[in-house]
Amino acid sequence: MKNFLLILGLFCAICASAQTSVKMNTQKPVGEEFTIMVNSVTNCTVDWGDGTPVATTPVNNTITGTVAGKYVTIKAYGLNYLDCSEQEVTSLSFTNATGLETLIASNNNLTGLIANGLTGLKHLWCDNNSISTLYLRPLTQLETLVASNNALTSLTLPAGGTTTLTDYWVDSNNLNNIVLTGCSSLRTLNVENNNLTKLNLPVLDAKAEQVSAEPKNLSIFAMLDNSKLAYMNSMFALIETLLPERE
Repeated sequence: MKNFLLILGLFCAICASAQTSVKMNTQKPVGEEFTIMVNSVTNCTVDWGDGTPVATTPVNNTITGTVAGKYVTIKAYGLNYLDCSEQEVTSLSFTNATGLETLIASNNNLTGLIANGLTGLKHLWCDNNSISTLYLRPLTQLETLVASNNALTSLTLPAGGTTTLTDYWVDSNNLNNIVLTGCSSLRTLNVENNNLTKLNLPVLDAKAEQVSAEPKNLSIFAMLDNSKLAYMNSMFALIETLLPERE
C-alpha cells in the first residue's frame, strides 16, 4: 500500500511539473517570421513546423523564429503568459496548460477557441478574429474577456456566472442574448453593435464604472442594489446614472 501511495505521489508530482505545450496553426507561409511573447520560462523549446524542437531562450520575453511548416509549437515549464497576436493563427491547442493565466490571441484568423484545460486562465484577449462560438464554462477564474469584433452568436460563461469577471468586452458581434447572472464584480461592459433587444445587468458592487450598449431597440434592466453605476455609454448618447453609495 505504501509503495502504491509513493508511486501515486510521484505520478502526481510529474503531472504537476509537466511542460506546458501550445500548438499554433498558422497561415503564414514558410520562411516568414513568427513572433510570440511569454513570461520568464525554463526549459523552453519551439518547433517552428518541421518537427524539430529547438531549445530557445526568450529575449526580453520575446521569441522570434522562421516558420518551417503549418504548426508552431512551444513547450516550456512555468508558462503562464502567452501573446500570439497578429500571427495569422487559425487554431490553438493546449496540453498541461492549467497554469496559463493570460492568453492574448488578438488579430488572428481564429474561427474557434477550445478552453478545456485552461482552468487557471484569468485574462483572455481574442478580439478581431472570426470566432462564432466561445465556450468558456471551465474558466471559473476569468477576470478579463475581450472578444470584440468577431462573429459570435454563442458565448457561454461558467455555470452560475463568475464573481471574478471585471471587464467584459463583446462588442461588434452577432449576439442576441448575453447572460450575466452571477457576474457581480463587473467594472466595464461593452455590448455595442450586437443583435440585443434587452440586457439584464446583475447586482453589481460599488466598483462598477461603465456600461456601453447600443441604444436602438435595447431595453436595459439594471439590478443595482446599493451600488453605483457611473456611466452608460453608447455611440449615440452618454447617460450618467448615479445611484446611492453603499451605507
